[in-house]
Amino acid sequence: MIVLGIDTASKLCEVSLFIDGNIFFQKHIELRSSENLIFWIKDLFKQNGILPKTLDKLAVGVGPGSFTGIRVGLSMARVMSQVLKIPIMGVNYLELLEYIFLNYSDKLDKKIDFIITVMDAMRGEFYTRIYDLKNQKTLVENQIFNLEDLMKKLSELNIYDNATIVKNYDIQKIDLKPGINCDIFDVSMEILQEKSFFLEFASIKNNFTEYYNIKPLYIRKSFAEERREKEKNNF
Repeated sequence: MIVLGIDTASKLCEVSLFIDGNIFFQKHIELRSSENLIFWIKDLFKQNGILPKTLDKLAVGVGPGSFTGIRVGLSMARVMSQVLKIPIMGVNYLELLEYIFLNYSDKLDKKIDFIITVMDAMRGEFYTRIYDLKNQKTLVENQIFNLEDLMKKLSELNIYDNATIVKNYDIQKIDLKPGINCDIFDVSMEILQEKSFFLEFASIKNNFTEYYNIKPLYIRKSFAEERREKEKNNF
């Protein structure tokens, strides 16, 4: 079984190969163009003696994250899936952060009932997912909050302790509201560069489908779309 992973939804991009139980990967800071991605994939194939026609499956990051990054990676993966006639899987980055945290949770002493994963959505806001670990239930899925509204939401859900906020490296600091005693776990660049959590998670989830079923999680409109909408409303 050979699976290609493409993750360009965040600043730390990844191309990776799952080959009969072993994972080989490259990490790159920032995606400057689609040409970069093609070169990374070709280089990874060459290093491992792989041809595109030998691929069995594809996994791709669908966000939330950079509008351009998601579009480039997803477009490449969809085309390859269609041309090679192989199934594809979309990986939600917030779910991936949760998976990474659970791989490190044995290092924490505190009981954990809730996991709040957040990543930078710019403008002082966070892409957010809230998961009830105790009852195996998603409470908030792929929403945008500023810090004040996130604290309100935690209060509404009665999440004051026994919870961990898992933040991506792109968030510098989170100031918790008094009375909310959540731990904060930082998924740092150093952790992400240890191995391919992305393809490891995809191989475990194993939720592959047809290329046309994979949708991007833009959540927020691009700056260009917002500008066009504003101009249209002001016309």
